[in-house]
Amino acid sequence: MRWTAAVGGTGVLLLLVLLLANAPGGGGVGDDAGEYVTADANTETGVPRAASADGSHSAQAALFHERVPTNAELEMEARTEEWWEQYSRRIARHVELLIERGDARSLHHAYLLMPSTEWFDKSRSQDPEYLEAAMQRHHQDSMEILRLARERAPDDAQLAWLEAMNCHVPAAGCDPTAAELQLALIEPNNARGALLAMDRAFNAGDVATLDAWLTRAANADYYDMRYGAAALELLEVLESIALPPMDEALRTGLLKMSGLGQDGSGSAAELSAVLVGGIAAAQNIPPFAALGQTCGAAHVTQARMARCHRVLQHLAASDTVIAHAIALPQLIQLTGDPVQRRRLQERLRRFSWVHQQAASRADLTYLLDSWRLGELVAGERLLQRRGITMPAGWLPDHPTHRSLILTGRPPPGG
Repeated sequence: MRWTAAVGGTGVLLLLVLLLANAPGGGGVGDDAGEYVTADANTETGVPRAASADGSHSAQAALFHERVPTNAELEMEARTEEWWEQYSRRIARHVELLIERGDARSLHHAYLLMPSTEWFDKSRSQDPEYLEAAMQRHHQDSMEILRLARERAPDDAQLAWLEAMNCHVPAAGCDPTAAELQLALIEPNNARGALLAMDRAFNAGDVATLDAWLTRAANADYYDMRYGAAALELLEVLESIALPPMDEALRTGLLKMSGLGQDGSGSAAELSAVLVGGIAAAQNIPPFAALGQTCGAAHVTQARMARCHRVLQHLAASDTVIAHAIALPQLIQLTGDPVQRRRLQERLRRFSWVHQQAASRADLTYLLDSWRLGELVAGERLLQRRGITMPAGWLPDHPTHRSLILTGRPPPGG
């Protein structure tokens, strides 16, 4: 579980803020890399990894770029940790209340908050065996909450998705095949479940099952990761938990570390959004390795061409950066119609521009828009607000994207 990179110690808030700052677009789910299509997005998201269980080394390295921090910075880090300890205790108490309520929605919220609760004894953070056991217990507890929520709302697509995403972990205590089939029954028109099942079939070397799921993904009407909807759900949960008191210096320091530009929004809303962005960035991202090895231009067979083209079109019509970064480079190479290819090349150019510019100018309005409207629409609106337009003939520095835009082919050796 990627949760372990974002929880488990008093330095968690600092790391969450850093996760948000390092995620493209101030909290998006993908990096600006066409290579996503041949990689497992769980390991290629550009999100920093924790070098220790409490995240202290990775957070400090990311924040200070391996330089020696100043006394003022160390003091701010200590104050941040102290503030997070108070907030984490409030979150834990709220989780207990939600579990006591026992309805599906409350249990769903408890599950979403579990990554932000302490799951190990910090005094034993240097004991790898203890940490591994503690992590498994924490995951089992989380999955038990999710299982109860599923029992109370068996037709809830998001709960079914969370179960299917997490059943591959041995400690989860559920059957991934059954979870994937159930998800496909609940939301047959969304290709996300079929692509998840396709990845597991690919890893198992089960070609027949892979092809069956590829067909189901192609026959779906759309692809929706529901990243934004999940983030907004989490924001609603966190807004019900009062933030511990903080002075202006701490608030300003936290928001500065988040990388979000100031746009005049209220402090409580800003900080809640920062926390949501960090927690959301630390959640599992669906794997795309099977899609890359099956439908990437370098691997696709003629028998799969039409289905792969359809699936990639689903991704290119969705609302996340990672889906566009995966789909557009492959569609350019797989499309035979030169007019359509040129349109795709221009889409890739525009996508690269908007994502690059928005990632360096993100503010709270952009962050909330990215959840409500989709990351690319949010990026377009941000640039409109700032009066920024793409120069004529602009090309990205990314060598693969640049070559695809100019020639329709990746660079030699790319």
